[in-house]
Amino acid sequence: MTAAQVPAAGTSRHPTVLDELRLALRECRFDDARGLLDQAWSLALKQGTLSIAQTAFSYGTFAERVGDLPMAEKMYRVALERASGLSPRFAKPLRLRIHVRLGAVYCGLGRHSVAEQILTDAHRAYTAAATAPAEEVADACDELGVLARITGRYEDAEKLHNQSLTLLSAVLTSDDPRLATVWAHIGNTARSLGEPWRAEGYVRRALRMHSEALGDSHVDVASDRILLAQILMATGHHAEARTHLIGARDALRHCFGPDHPTVGEVYDLLGGLAYRQNDYKDAQKHFAHALEVQQAVLGPHHQGLVVTLSNLALLHKKQHEYERAYGYYSRARQILTRSVDPDRTTLRFVDAALARLLDRARTAPQGL
Repeated sequence: MTAAQVPAAGTSRHPTVLDELRLALRECRFDDARGLLDQAWSLALKQGTLSIAQTAFSYGTFAERVGDLPMAEKMYRVALERASGLSPRFAKPLRLRIHVRLGAVYCGLGRHSVAEQILTDAHRAYTAAATAPAEEVADACDELGVLARITGRYEDAEKLHNQSLTLLSAVLTSDDPRLATVWAHIGNTARSLGEPWRAEGYVRRALRMHSEALGDSHVDVASDRILLAQILMATGHHAEARTHLIGARDALRHCFGPDHPTVGEVYDLLGGLAYRQNDYKDAQKHFAHALEVQQAVLGPHHQGLVVTLSNLALLHKKQHEYERAYGYYSRARQILTRSVDPDRTTLRFVDAALARLLDRARTAPQGL
């Protein structure tokens, strides 16, 4: 979700603080946003259930924005609990907004089956409500599309993103950054469909729109650069891909500091780029740095480490260091099997890689 998509949770009883908070999130001033949240929470505790529900929702959007998904889940749950005590007039629209964001959080946490149920229910409720705001319906469509892409249902994903784009185009100006976010999602789906040339056009459009509206140091611009770099790597445009990755890294450091999971993702991609260019020393350096950042933030057993562990395994396998490769794949498999809702596509890939290494150990005199 972009900063511009942080939803207005009804009519606030302390609009000045929450308006300033939304502006701070839009501009990626996260330290300011933390202070504004403290002010909003103090005011809400004096003003009653509706204000507490709204402020908890805003706290959840902040946590989601900075990548603290467990905290986002917690605060959205607080908002849901408080909303249950409101009259239907206030409770229903707020609960629907919360459910959409909760679904997005569960998708980010890898709990895809839970996300599917929550987002599908919210989408049905919005579809049944003739007066639902177009932007909120579009948000539900877009998040369902993200989930569909992640779970391999690419045609569904593209259809949902296009529905979101149609809804938003009817109520927003053509340069609104919320449209750019959907264009980026459409581009990502095209990439997943194996159509990098089509994907590149969509993502370049998103990057241009986000950059013009939000500035080059914004998180959303960094996200577009990361996606564009992945597409360019697939089409062999390595020099431009590296330029975008370095730009994304610098923007993310500016917004979050050096220790953030998305910074680790950039280092992982820089490692992948070096690997494609047969610079294994540089690849090792970047993959190791990525793993260091990810472990520091996510812990040693988070599913977010699996891609980097698999890349390290592939790198060592390429250099005939089979025992080290087996160790990294084994750790990746352990993380996946311990997950509540594992990425089964990746698990099958890791299992197949381990099986090939074991076959080699049985047939080669020196084993692993």
